[in-house]
Amino acid sequence: GDARGGNAQYFKGEIREVAVFSKVRTAAEIKADSQKVEKCDSLLAHYDLSAQSESGIIRDLSGNKNDCTLPNYLPELPDGDGMIFSANDIYRANAACSQSPNTFEATVYFSKALSSSVRGGVVLGNFDNNKCSLSFEIHTSGAPRLYYTDDAGNLVIDVKFNNVNLYDGKWNHIAIVRDTQSRTAKCYLNGNLAQTVTCSYTDDLKIASPLGFGGDYRSGNSCYFKGIIQMAAMYEDARSASQIKDDCEAALSGDIDALETADCISLYDTVECGEDGVIFDL
Repeated sequence: GDARGGNAQYFKGEIREVAVFSKVRTAAEIKADSQKVEKCDSLLAHYDLSAQSESGIIRDLSGNKNDCTLPNYLPELPDGDGMIFSANDIYRANAACSQSPNTFEATVYFSKALSSSVRGGVVLGNFDNNKCSLSFEIHTSGAPRLYYTDDAGNLVIDVKFNNVNLYDGKWNHIAIVRDTQSRTAKCYLNGNLAQTVTCSYTDDLKIASPLGFGGDYRSGNSCYFKGIIQMAAMYEDARSASQIKDDCEAALSGDIDALETADCISLYDTVECGEDGVIFDL
């Protein structure tokens, strides 16, 4: 594949071996290469996929160390199920949300090897550089973030919880609560209050287009989710600390049926409630 938007020209077949040389090869050399690629001064890179034993990396056998790696590969898969995304995966709701969400929750996993400079990606969002764009996401250094532009296109909410780092190789339940009464946004990690920041915007959040799940509508879906999502939910109310703790216990135990659904706008369980191409809203 390559770096064009969405990697649209990814290879549609199977690749067994690739070699790149700095010099023009003769017919006789090419015939010999078809049987076995030998090291030589002009060999720049050599990838033999039938001889690879590692996951997430393809070693360059030329000796020039031009190894190919998956930048967001999960080297240690955790216990428990969930959904992994790519730039080609944009699950979207059937319709735009008519209610104003004030609580956002998710159970997620990130590799501790993920670079702090990489954005963890969108859990729920519809960002496309237009008006009424919402993003519940994980930013760089594993920091949860809530972002929103109003119906005039003005950026009115951009809160990042830098005291939280989800790149720890563990399953975590995360919740962001926008409290319009106190003009704050609170972030809970595994049921415990982790950070409170100012959030002065108190109007309803209008959502103009259907929300994406695990990605959004920006070019190439570059902010697709780089970890694993088990569940995600949005609530219309600003949920209390005790409600968040109950939600966390239910989510981390896998007992999604125990989650309270009063004032719930959307609830997604990627483990039990879906089929090919569809994630059901419970």
